[in-house]
Amino acid sequence: MPAKITYDGSTPEAPLVVPLRPTPAERRALDATIAAFGAACAVVMDAGRAAETTSNALLHRLCYRRLRSTYGLNANLAIRGIARAARRLKQPQPGRDEALIDYDARTLRFARDGAAVSLASQHGRLGAVRVDLDFRGRLRLGTGRLVRATLRRLPGCRYELIVWLAAPHEHPSGTAP
Repeated sequence: MPAKITYDGSTPEAPLVVPLRPTPAERRALDATIAAFGAACAVVMDAGRAAETTSNALLHRLCYRRLRSTYGLNANLAIRGIARAARRLKQPQPGRDEALIDYDARTLRFARDGAAVSLASQHGRLGAVRVDLDFRGRLRLGTGRLVRATLRRLPGCRYELIVWLAAPHEHPSGTAP
């Protein structure tokens, strides 16, 4: 079972920004996955424009098998790529997605101690990408449930996860568990 996380000062509306410290091999795998995810999103967007659609379901039928076979994305990353492309077709944001990958609870998990994350990549799961030590001290296990996350590559071989957590469920009395 994945760790549930909270972060000092976080709210459901404000995402956490989690700096990562991947090894050189993990960086290569992340870079390859970022490139494949970006190329896959571009293909889906082209197909959507050609078919004059922004429907996730139709784009899935048009592109899913191609994304899996041509770009080597696992099923969940292919679906996340289709969703990102559909979103961009509906609300264009030029130049914003070149070095990003969308994750969800199926494709990303925090280690129980918060010291690492497990991420899906183009070549399988990266089992223990380290979380920055300075950040890890502020990350703690708790009641937050991962809703979605975006991996972002920054200049200088730096990577960070932008993580959105679900709000804790409230009891009928109005108090949090």
